[in-house]
Amino acid sequence: MEVSAGVLVKCKSTNKFLLIKRSELCSEPKTWSLVSGGIEDHEDIVTGLKREVNEELQIDPSRITYNLKNIEEGEHGRFYYFLGFTDNEFKPTLNEENTDWGWFDKTELPSPLFPNTDKKIEAAWVT
Repeated sequence: MEVSAGVLVKCKSTNKFLLIKRSELCSEPKTWSLVSGGIEDHEDIVTGLKREVNEELQIDPSRITYNLKNIEEGEHGRFYYFLGFTDNEFKPTLNEENTDWGWFDKTELPSPLFPNTDKKIEAAWVT
């Protein structure tokens, strides 16, 4: 079974969410999504997620506090969804898996969103 994880990052000082735009190399290309990726066999979930954060955003993953919100079972395997918090917005440097990024208010989200990203943002808005 494939195991993956993702984190929706929320900035405490601005109440905005970090979203990244997926490249043609990813499933659902050209959609805005949270940071996510596959967990390797030798990794625990959080270690793998932090590796993905570092690879995709080129930031120190310890800038984010990770809170597991849900484990989703689907046709592509098991997905561990985390809500992450950071004190201040930061400027990521993207790898080839993403083409754009931004900090967005819940009322001004980009389009199109990766499936169910809107529901994750709505639930995280009150947190």
